[in-house]
Amino acid sequence: LRWSYFCSGPPLVVGSRHRCATSLTMSQAAAAEQLENGIVAEGPEEGATRGCCSKACGALQQAFGLTCSGAAASLFCKRKYFFAIKLRLVYWAVVLFMALATLTIGTCLQGFAAALYVDATDAEFLVAFGAVPVTFIVLATLSDQVVQVGSDQFDEEPLLNFRVFCAAAGLPLRATNVGIIAVLELLPLIYVARAADTPQQVFQHYSHGGLVAVSILAFLFMIFKLVVVVRGRWVVLNQTREEVGGVSLLAFPCSRCPCQGPAAREPEQQDGLLVEERDIRQSILEHLRLRATRLRAVALLVLAVFIIGGCAGSYFTRSVWLSLIMLLLLLAITWLAVENLVPQLLGNTYFAMLVLYAILSTSTLALNARLPRGPEEAKRTLLMEGWRSSNAEFTPSGSNGYPICSYRWGNDTRLNVFDFLVMSDFLYGDGAANKKLARGFNATALENPVVEVLQKFRKRGRYAVIKFPAARKRVMAIRGTQNFDDVLVDLDVFGSSAVLDALHQFVPIASIVPKDVIRWYFDAFNLKAWFGGRDLLTDYLAEARRAKALSAEEGFDFFVTGHSLGGYFAAAVGGHLDVPSVSFSPPGQTFVLRRAGVEGERNLWRTLTAVVPEGDPVPKVDEQAGLVQPIACPRSGLECHYLSTTTCELYDKCGGDPRGRKLPKLMLGECLKHQEKR
Repeated sequence: LRWSYFCSGPPLVVGSRHRCATSLTMSQAAAAEQLENGIVAEGPEEGATRGCCSKACGALQQAFGLTCSGAAASLFCKRKYFFAIKLRLVYWAVVLFMALATLTIGTCLQGFAAALYVDATDAEFLVAFGAVPVTFIVLATLSDQVVQVGSDQFDEEPLLNFRVFCAAAGLPLRATNVGIIAVLELLPLIYVARAADTPQQVFQHYSHGGLVAVSILAFLFMIFKLVVVVRGRWVVLNQTREEVGGVSLLAFPCSRCPCQGPAAREPEQQDGLLVEERDIRQSILEHLRLRATRLRAVALLVLAVFIIGGCAGSYFTRSVWLSLIMLLLLLAITWLAVENLVPQLLGNTYFAMLVLYAILSTSTLALNARLPRGPEEAKRTLLMEGWRSSNAEFTPSGSNGYPICSYRWGNDTRLNVFDFLVMSDFLYGDGAANKKLARGFNATALENPVVEVLQKFRKRGRYAVIKFPAARKRVMAIRGTQNFDDVLVDLDVFGSSAVLDALHQFVPIASIVPKDVIRWYFDAFNLKAWFGGRDLLTDYLAEARRAKALSAEEGFDFFVTGHSLGGYFAAAVGGHLDVPSVSFSPPGQTFVLRRAGVEGERNLWRTLTAVVPEGDPVPKVDEQAGLVQPIACPRSGLECHYLSTTTCELYDKCGGDPRGRKLPKLMLGECLKHQEKR
């Protein structure tokens, strides 16, 4: 038999031509005989068996034309395999960085918002100014190592820098190479073997395993850097790089015959100064430099302590912008301190994530400040009694233009979509709330509603429980964003989802990573839960359980409704208690299901009906999980988010209100403009 392999060693120079030193031919029987007898034949080039002190290694080299460290590479094309490793690692590193950036920024936004509630507890204060900086530093550091793992693939050998730090930390080269190959190849296959029924699932689970593999490498990268600094091995990195660079990733040295490095050389002379003396001087200078940087690091950490005091002061002043500035300053000073204490542990990636966090947090606060919460909304009524006269009439342009126009909920006297619109809207009123509700149901089969529970106007996530005795119905309505605490709830609940949607425009993380995995991460990194903070859904669930039990005793139908943020809570309550819910312009629920305590999407498939206007930015956060009714919106931006806009569109396309209610004066003018823009 003739054996021929790709060149994995230095070329053999014969005259002026280069021939592959590993392209040798030999009888397999002769090779086996040499292995059995322990005969070592000289290689085709001088020193071809250098570093192999065993007869077996020499026989392998003679039989297959390979050095001891290149024996494993003969099983496949090394260059192509290295390209496959680099391609996968770069791809996984990019996706993982985006995922970690989402988790880091979203989690820190949630934790920061928790301490700014009017009734914030000590635990939530600890989350904002204790857990948030620590979490940001840890996750951002891990993200930085992920970027370095990805950039490490642009060397000739994959993971060269990683292997250099492993060697400098004292890890044997054999263990490093074996561990890297095992992690990169076995972990993705293990994840595929767990659950993969379709080609899409195979890809998703293989990618998930690859992301876990890169996470392990990035975490070990960070650990080995710390070990190198603690052991004072930073000054020998260049020498270690030269030693490791001469050994392939696919080199698995025999445990009984470890390959030896080049023979020691006599000290060289350079201008009368021994190389050893020069190295000693460089080591002393490096030691002094490290000492100076560590002193700077200590000074910066002391400054960070004073900034934490400033964070506490901003908390008591209730100034969200001042608190945000102090928190960003704390993260920046900490970055400088760690960079001086442990060089190269935090790179430019950390600073980039800090800038992104600052941009997103300030943009989110500015965006939420534009949401409608003025006095005109509190006084405006969506619908009024049909017997009232008006100066002008609105003629609908269609009839049953949307399937939801014909939807009905409950038994006997059934509810329609306009009934839920009126109940969702009346919570935005202050002193006129009961009047708005009465005007919306007078002279109908639902007249004389009884408001059993109504929270104060400034209460975060205000809700009400409304009873319709004649129709035997009870509805829990939840308000959307109206005051600053509601803005903080938006950040608390949807911070991670909003960042995921923003980064999804560049890397489709939600299509690569299984949804259950994203849900688990969002739930696991709930900083408030770590310190015993309050669950925002607890109060709604308690009241909804009470109302549902009371309705069952009285033979009433029970429903939940809400707009915007209230629509999300209505969907979550409905999924928890298996109660029908109707939401208007709600944020998505898919990725925050587990954090909300809902077991799965199927719960919302049975209970949730969501009305989503075209162009409304709020429902585009996360993904909708229930039955979605899209409706047109000829306006732009946040105008499509208003309940008045939704009412005009449905009133126009459904042929008016089935109960004969009319549009009040303010709504009439708005709906006429809406109709003209179509």
